[in-house]
Amino acid sequence: DAGGIREGETVEVYQRFKDNLQAQFDEFLKDAVVDLRYQVQETCLKVAERISKGEIVNGNSINSLTAMIDKFTNLNFVGDKKIEDQLSALRAKLQTVDPKELKEKDELRNALGIMAASIAKEAADISDVSTITNGYKRRLDLE
Repeated sequence: DAGGIREGETVEVYQRFKDNLQAQFDEFLKDAVVDLRYQVQETCLKVAERISKGEIVNGNSINSLTAMIDKFTNLNFVGDKKIEDQLSALRAKLQTVDPKELKEKDELRNALGIMAASIAKEAADISDVSTITNGYKRRLDLE
């Protein structure tokens, strides 16, 4: 009798502890993906809405998109490849954009707005979160 717990109960207590820890870990991973996607959605949607309303889109808008892409890239430890790939394409587009041209050329502004709106829509769809988090957990098991 070790501290009031019989031998058979030790395994049961350990299993409950392990199951609880696993549930907390799963919830953490899900929250990490959902929170990052929310930030992507929010930033892209702001830019897309500004463009659709005909408001000025300038260097500040490009800077906020670039900062969001950097943040996503740095915090995407789970491996949300779908959003990461779309943000990489957006980054490539932003690197070719001159903020002055963005003010002057409707076609360029509209293309950026469409791209941002598309990424916001993808980020809002969280139906694949468990697939992403399960992929991460499988990679952890392999290491």
